[in-house]
Amino acid sequence: MKIKILTVVAVLMVAGALSATPITVDNFSTGFQSLTTTGTASSSNVSCGTCLGGNRDLSATHISGSGLAASSVLNPDAFLTFSHSSTGLGSGTATWNGMSSPVDLTSGGSNSMFFIDVQSDAAGVASSFFITVVNSGGTLTSPVTAVSSLSSGAFVTYQIPMASFTGTGSLSTATSVVLSWSANSTNGGGDQVDFDNLAFATPEPTTFGLMGAGLVALGLIARRRRNR
Repeated sequence: MKIKILTVVAVLMVAGALSATPITVDNFSTGFQSLTTTGTASSSNVSCGTCLGGNRDLSATHISGSGLAASSVLNPDAFLTFSHSSTGLGSGTATWNGMSSPVDLTSGGSNSMFFIDVQSDAAGVASSFFITVVNSGGTLTSPVTAVSSLSSGAFVTYQIPMASFTGTGSLSTATSVVLSWSANSTNGGGDQVDFDNLAFATPEPTTFGLMGAGLVALGLIARRRRNR
């Protein structure tokens, strides 16, 4: 009986690792759009076949200072860019709300992180972002994450624990996902922050660790059976 119980537990560990399914929000490979404004501009319901819900809304806002605020997803860049043409503060949003029914962003409880690739490639720029998930029971919001300015302009992967989202409801009944950001340039040369590869997923080391532990357990059980 003990061996049977251990076998069931080990199989469940392996199955849990294999069933972890990343939920891609957007990789910006489709649905190209661009908008520029001295105030607030928006672009709604642009079809993006590879994004969550099948369409994306985009906005850009010029808050203070001189210049123009611009949000865009361009070909062949295939990432989301926000820029401000001069010294000043701007913000924007990208919204995915085309889901025909609630989506389980946790993939049955196996996904534990929100992943996003970000680059800020201008010195003297203070940028930040956060994620909002509207769900059947309310709204959940991630902590605000500051983006470091990188002289190399290389993308950095940020991992936001799904357990850090606060508010009401559940990430298992999402009806829309919103990425919000702001950028404040003090260098007079404008600012630019880029986003790519948004997804809710399980960190690979965790997945492999779970699967490895399950396989080791199955091996020990098989060895015990042979020695009986």
